[in-house]
Amino acid sequence: MSDLIIHPEDSSTDFLKRIYQQSKDKIVIKDKEPDNFLELLKNSTRVFLLGHGCADGLFFFIEMLNKSEVIEELKKKGSNVFYIWCHASSYVEKHDLQGLATGMFVSETDEALYYEIDNSEIEIDYSNNLFAKIIGDNIDLPTKDIYELIHQEYNAVIESEVINFNLERLRLFINH
Repeated sequence: MSDLIIHPEDSSTDFLKRIYQQSKDKIVIKDKEPDNFLELLKNSTRVFLLGHGCADGLFFFIEMLNKSEVIEELKKKGSNVFYIWCHASSYVEKHDLQGLATGMFVSETDEALYYEIDNSEIEIDYSNNLFAKIIGDNIDLPTKDIYELIHQEYNAVIESEVINFNLERLRLFINH
């Protein structure tokens, strides 16, 4: 069993590669849905959906992520799914899924300006890299533990409006 990584090629999200660099057994999908996607999904231990997106899904994979058989397989993964794109938590809620999900996640200066958040490119880069580092360095831990570590470590070093904004919108969906 391996980690299935869906991370569309986009230089503005290269910082997310840090999340899965240390994964020992992984399959990375960067451009389009492979013919055997459902089989890959079924045979994966964890799933990482990373990049830019909206409430309907991860860009370039929206159609795929809204297929009923894909949603059912994501449900079977339980909390072993990481939904990291803007407004991913809306997608998770809509489909009654579990896992770690970001809400609006400020990762670029234009997004910070839109949300009227004081920032600098250095601060945003720091935020992006720290977020990915925390997950990547702890990739073998259960999702709940990674979520707790993000809350402990993400804003521990500097006071940052960007980090606070992102942290307030990070959600852990676990059904009991």
